[in-house]
Amino acid sequence: EPVLTPDPQDEEAFVSFLAGLDIERAPVFATHDEPLNAIARAADRLGQRFLFPFPPWQVLARIQTKRGQLETAGGAGVPTPRTAYPTSAGEARATAELIGFPVLVKPSSTEGFKRRFGKQAFRCESAAEVERAFAEAEPYEPMVQELIPGGDDELYTLGSYLSRDGEALGLFCGRKLRQTPPGVGTCRVGEALWVEEVVQQGLTLLRALDFHGLSQVEFKRDPRDGTYKLMEVNPRLFQWHGLAAACGVDLPLIAYRDLTGERVEP
Repeated sequence: EPVLTPDPQDEEAFVSFLAGLDIERAPVFATHDEPLNAIARAADRLGQRFLFPFPPWQVLARIQTKRGQLETAGGAGVPTPRTAYPTSAGEARATAELIGFPVLVKPSSTEGFKRRFGKQAFRCESAAEVERAFAEAEPYEPMVQELIPGGDDELYTLGSYLSRDGEALGLFCGRKLRQTPPGVGTCRVGEALWVEEVVQQGLTLLRALDFHGLSQVEFKRDPRDGTYKLMEVNPRLFQWHGLAAACGVDLPLIAYRDLTGERVEP
């Protein structure tokens, strides 16, 4: 039964709408960060209506910052690109010159960034571009990150559903072949491809984050040394999860069955 919600940017209106629905204990699947965060922050109000395929907000809040993801990965031994967290445009410029161009200026706090700029990061080829990008991204806690070389076909994904006790009930591994826009974008063509290192690193990170539920962990293979380095964790469904279902790993169905109390075989 389709219904039209208020824009999640109006968080109070969005949550009030969900709280007023005549449903009880229904699994809810957020497809973007803004509705996910709004639902998670309002879990106390919505707990009788919905079942959540993600952890409580006090856990999710750190996962929803790129800095939290990268710092946790470092502590868990999961490789990451070189990253700095400057507090001024001047610091950003100096950091970029130290890392070497090109670099990415990315938001640590991603909520609203893509809606505002139509992209997930700024690629910068010069110090002047870094300073401009830092100024524009300042409300989103910008960080400066090494750009891992290689094309979009070096991007690998672990899609998974972990039960509340951390058991992996569904696992999918694949890689992008083409994304829009190129470099930092959304998968348009992908393939299922099992890479054990990607799967194990992804699970190690999810467990270090105390995460359970649906997620995508993306890595990029660094052609200079062959290591898979963390790009990001999306603690929700990802846009090409239909490929996982086509391969027999229907992540939303697995989540639905687990949340509603069925015994799910991994």
